[in-house]
Amino acid sequence: MYSLNRQHFLQAIIGHWEAVVRQSVGSDFDAQQFLRKANIVRINLGHYHPIEVSQVHQLMSSTVNQLHIDGLGLRIAKRLKLQDMGAWGYAMINCQNIKQLLDTGLQFSFVTKDYVDIHIGYDSEWAYITIVDRSDGLSPQHYNVEESLCHYYLGLQQFLGERFDASLVHVDFAIQPRATQRFTERCSHTT
Repeated sequence: MYSLNRQHFLQAIIGHWEAVVRQSVGSDFDAQQFLRKANIVRINLGHYHPIEVSQVHQLMSSTVNQLHIDGLGLRIAKRLKLQDMGAWGYAMINCQNIKQLLDTGLQFSFVTKDYVDIHIGYDSEWAYITIVDRSDGLSPQHYNVEESLCHYYLGLQQFLGERFDASLVHVDFAIQPRATQRFTERCSHTT
């Protein structure tokens, strides 16, 4: 059985994946070749037969391994809107405070739950988001971590609007030294 919220979100990811890859490698990119490898069937542009999370991971893995697109997770996540998460996204939009927003977002981890652990801690002034990869090479590590973190960052940015202050956000990637710079370049600047 397929959750409509899950399908809505996964289809948005695939649609944004296609746009990011075309932008990165050129308009002559054969998306069908990659979709077939992941057993994803396109009905028409932006619409696909029901998709499983494992198919999305397979698609991202083959993209990362074959095309070496820097910051793929960040580029896709930056295009996503809270509304792409279906009912969960609308629940996040209607949160009353940042803690409620982050806690609601934590419930929406089905895309990465098999590959990363996400924990949120709070003190009197700050929220701390820790994302630990545990995929053991089963999925492109940096894609999962980048995408997960960027969802929280952009969710906060959308939630706070003009009150959002990027200088109050500190991001540090233990996995790759260049990842922190890539996050700053790709995710913290709005387009």
